[in-house]
Order: sequence, then structure tokens, then C-alpha cells
Amino acid sequence: MPHIMTSAFKRAWLAIAMVTLIGATSAQAATEPPPSDPALEQKVDANEKVSNEPAEIATGHVDMGPKLIDGAMQAAVRDDSVSPPVWRTLDSAVLRVNDKAITELPEDPRYEFLGIPAGTKVHVVPQTQNQDVIWLGWNTQDPAIVDMIDRGVTMTYRGHTGPGEVHLFVESGTFDAPPTQLWSSTGKPGQDFWVNTNTHTHANWVFTEPGVHLVDFTIKTTTRDGKEVRADGTLRFAVGDAANADEARTATSEASSAPAEESSAAPAESSAAPSEAAAPEEKSSSSALPIVLAAGGSLLVLGALAAFFTMRTRKLKAQVNE
Repeated sequence: MPHIMTSAFKRAWLAIAMVTLIGATSAQAATEPPPSDPALEQKVDANEKVSNEPAEIATGHVDMGPKLIDGAMQAAVRDDSVSPPVWRTLDSAVLRVNDKAITELPEDPRYEFLGIPAGTKVHVVPQTQNQDVIWLGWNTQDPAIVDMIDRGVTMTYRGHTGPGEVHLFVESGTFDAPPTQLWSSTGKPGQDFWVNTNTHTHANWVFTEPGVHLVDFTIKTTTRDGKEVRADGTLRFAVGDAANADEARTATSEASSAPAEESSAAPAESSAAPSEAAAPEEKSSSSALPIVLAAGGSLLVLGALAAFFTMRTRKLKAQVNE
């Protein structure tokens, strides 16, 4: 078995290296930015309903983000695993990260920033969709929000309640740039990143221990008439097949009553910074992280990475079944 895992590792990274070389060559010849990831293209309808009925989401596409509800901006999740999509209140929605999400952290110095030993088994919600697990991202595409706010929003981490650690980071898509960590439960509240209006993004969520996890966050923005508004929310995760969804739905966050600390550094960018954003009238309906689009072929690299982690996960499942 060790020989098989080593061979698989070498084959996967050889494929990635080849794709990187092709992508770098294309990037040098390109004079215009490459297109956005087709997987991130979506249209959010103004008439999508809001539900507070209890729901557990284990697979499919879900985005957290701001939604105008009863005239006020609220933090919610858009559940695209049902048709038509529906926005769910955060107290009603439990995000299930099942055991099909278990993988081992690779022996790669690029992931040392996590502070987790290589080979550790963790639950991962990947940046690139895996049909077997939930796919959690964020969007700022609610039409009423697009009309209301100026340029974009800041998403701020406020705290984590649950076993172990939780990390949120984005892959750059190339080996030149390391992954960018957005939130980490090992850090202090106040970690934040900027999101342009009318954009859609996905990242990697890593949970080091199964169980009930609550992640508190704040969405802050400025309206077109200069008013500052904010919405606090708590994402409720049931990590692992054995985690109880009802407990996740009723659990109390240790950070929910604590004020968010101001960040000591500039927000990490999940899209262009406010000064670089286009005028509201010119915003596109969807975009990927610029660090993902930095080189032609980067999306292929992400695909190869996703294939590698999927392969590792399947082998782990096979070992467990044996």
C-alpha cells in the first residue's frame, strides 16, 4: 500500500507540473486576462425565496453572503442544491461535511502555514467542487444588495466554537504563490477579506476534528449613499457522519456575543481591492479570485490538485473498508 500511495503521489504531481509549464507559457503570450472559471458563473434571481425551515445540506452548491430581507441586509446562505435555489437563514441551515470529505494533508511545504502535520486526516470542503461533499463559497450577487451597496463588502471572522481547528484558504493555482489564508481559528477575531460586489468565489475549508462547529462572522459594507451597515451571522457545521445536525442547529456560539476586533492588517483580497474595483454599473455577474486567474492554465492546475485530493480520499476510504 505505501508503494501505491507513493506512485499515485508522483503521478499526480507530474501531471500538475506539466500543466503548470503549459499554463506559464500561455500566460507569457497572453495580453488580456484569462476568462473567469465557468464553474463560478451563476445568475441570482431577485425573486428567490427566503426560508427559515430547518434544513441539512450535505452535498451540492451553497454560498454564504449578504441578502436583503425585509429591507435590511442579513447574512444568509443561498442553497443551490435545490431547484429553484432558496436563501436560508443561518439559524435554520446546518452544513454537513460528511466523511467523504476526509483526506490527508500532503507533504508539501506550501501547507505548513496551517500548522497541521503532513499526513493528518482532516475534513476538507474543497475550492473545486467534489460532487460527494458540500461545496461552500460566498457571493455578493443578490440583486437588491448589488443595487444597495457601493463597490463591495468586508467579511470578518469573529470566532469559532467547536473541537480542533478550522481554516479557510484559497489556492493561487500556481506554485509561484503560496495559498492565501483568509480565516483561521488559531488566530484572533478580526481577520477579514474584501469581496467585490456581484462576485462569486469558492475556497478551501479545513476542519481538523469532527463534531459540531460554529463559525461567527460579520459582513460590513457601505451603501451608495454613504451609510455603513453590517450583518452578523454564524455558520453551523456538522462535521463527520456522526455529528448531530440538531445539536449543530441549537448550539450556542461562544463568540456570538463578543464584538468583532478590528483587523490590524489590510483585508486579504478575494477579488480586487476597493480602489481597484469597477464602478457599480460596470460590475460583471461573476468572477474568480485574481490569484487563481494569474496565469493561463491555472484552472487546469486546480483541477489536477482536486483530482489528487479526490484520489487520496478514495484510497483512504478503500483502506478503511478493508
